Amino acid sequence: MFDSHVHFDAEPFFADLGEVAARTRAAGVTGAVNPAIDLASSARTKAIHEAQPWILPAAGFHPLYLDPWEEPPEAELDALLRAGAYVAIGEAGLDFWHGRDDEARQRAFLEAQGRLARRYGLPVLLHVRKGFYEALAVLRQAGFTGPGVCHAFSGTRDMARLALDRGFHLSACATITYPERSRLREVFRWAPRDRILVETDAPDIPPLARRGQVHRPWDLPLTVAALAEAMGVTPGEAAEVTEENARRLFGGERKLEPPRHEDTKNARPACL
Repeated sequence: MFDSHVHFDAEPFFADLGEVAARTRAAGVTGAVNPAIDLASSARTKAIHEAQPWILPAAGFHPLYLDPWEEPPEAELDALLRAGAYVAIGEAGLDFWHGRDDEARQRAFLEAQGRLARRYGLPVLLHVRKGFYEALAVLRQAGFTGPGVCHAFSGTRDMARLALDRGFHLSACATITYPERSRLREVFRWAPRDRILVETDAPDIPPLARRGQVHRPWDLPLTVAALAEAMGVTPGEAAEVTEENARRLFGGERKLEPPRHEDTKNARPACL
C-alpha cells in the first residue's frame, strides 16, 4: 500500500517518528508522500525522508497557513527545491470554507507554486474546499498542465472528469468509508484505474471506524478496503493498483534529484 498524503511531521507523529513509522510499515504501508504546509514544514519533510527513505517529501504552502507572509516567498521555496529530494509541490490550493477574506493571497500563493511545479516538472498536491474550478484556472494561468493529485477528492463526476482532463489523479481518503458518501464511491468505481490513489491525510479525516479520533497512518487498510469495494476489486488488488500509480507518479524510492536549474523551464515528468 502507498499513502499518497500523510502528515508525518504533524505533532502526534513527529515526536515519536520511529515508532509511528514501524507501526505504519507493519500495517503493510510500503511508501508514502509527506506534504508540507509552509517553509518550516517543507524542511521537516526532507529531514523525515532522510531518516525514513520510504516517506517521500513534498514542499509547499497550504492555503490556511499563510499568515506570516504577504507575498509568496517563491525564492525561498525555489532554493529548497534546488536542494533536491522533493517529489511534489504542496499541499497547495484554495480553501474558502470559512470565507474569502484571504482570496487574493491564496490565489497568489497557488499561482507561484504552479510556476515552480512547471519549472521542476513536479506534480501538485491540490487542496481545495469551495474553489475547485477556480483552483484549476489559477494553475492553468501559471502554465501548469499536470500531473497532479486532487488530494482527498470528494467532488462530482463532472469535477473528476475535468481534473482527469487536466492531468490530475484522484486520491481517495477515508470519507469513502462513510455510508452517506455513495456518490463518491460511484465516482471511484467510474474513474480510470490508472489514475486512482489512496491516502489517510492522517492525523485528519479519520475513517468511520475511528470517527472523532485521531487518524493514524497505520489505519490506511480501512480506506483501501472501502476503495476496493467501490472499485469492485479485492483489497489486495486496490492496494496494488494504487501503489503502482503512486510509484509511477512520484518516482518510488529511487535517488531523487532535481533537474539542473538552467534546464528546468520545459522539464516534464516521465509519467506523462
